[in-house]
Amino acid sequence: MSKAPGWLLIDGYDLLMRGVQAADGLPRTRSRKVREDLNSLLARYALMRDCRVTVVYEGRLDDEPEPARREIDRLVALVTPPGREAWKEIERLATAHVPPDDVVVVTSHRVAEELEEKIGVHRIEPFEFFAQLRALLGGEGAHSAGEPVQKYVGLDKDEVKMWRDLFLRRGRPARGHRNQGGRTRGSGDR
Repeated sequence: MSKAPGWLLIDGYDLLMRGVQAADGLPRTRSRKVREDLNSLLARYALMRDCRVTVVYEGRLDDEPEPARREIDRLVALVTPPGREAWKEIERLATAHVPPDDVVVVTSHRVAEELEEKIGVHRIEPFEFFAQLRALLGGEGAHSAGEPVQKYVGLDKDEVKMWRDLFLRRGRPARGHRNQGGRTRGSGDR
């Protein structure tokens, strides 16, 4: 998926159960905290790729009460009513979208194959998408889970990149930065 899709429709729990690896730091559970951590990662993805992302989670009777719809900048997180499967909501959203060819569905459910044939949406498996998410965040991956969900809201794509690049230096001073001894560290200093 080199070109950013116009709209990503993601089965949230399918992504957690089939896309996330143990090293990513997100447990494979259906808790509200894990949903919020995944939403944070997906919100950053949406900003960096400059695309819309909708993630759909299946609501359950034993879930804590929460809003059915939550918006985080370019991300919309939906929780279906208890008993309604996420793939049915994804199918409803995809069939209502025009043009369908800029929609990418992230799920391993067979409905994605049917939607590909029926209306022309594109499909990607959860493990493939999460690998792309991990690569895009430059190794940041899911290890950043637990960051405030609203962290990147209001930042444009260039600003997100600037801050990401700054923090990825891992404390190395920038060129011309004065170290503790007052010396300027330039390109010739090592």
